[in-house]
Amino acid sequence: MMPDKDGFEVCRQIKQDTRTKTIPVIFLTAKGGGEALAEGFESGAVMYINKPFTANKLLTIVNTMLEQAGSSSRVGELPAGKIAATGASDPEGSRAGPPGACRSPAPAEDHG
Repeated sequence: MMPDKDGFEVCRQIKQDTRTKTIPVIFLTAKGGGEALAEGFESGAVMYINKPFTANKLLTIVNTMLEQAGSSSRVGELPAGKIAATGASDPEGSRAGPPGACRSPAPAEDHG
């Protein structure tokens, strides 16, 4: 929770600023339900992930979005101590975005 603004307002501000409007916003939240999901996408988010979630799912989504944007960057694994702080756990925690916002992520490849 943020003290002065909610995530929807922050997302709207990001999307209204010409310097930041192209940054994809992913909501990672404990706030569920259809109304919150709709407001997240209406405010400009490209993905809405409910807690609990798995760190692997989040990394796969972020890496897929980076690939779609044509970036050669990739996000690596989260350190074990950081996973608990993120609320990661449930593999069924994410919601796909509206059509055209982001395709379903491909499974992460195991390089070994």
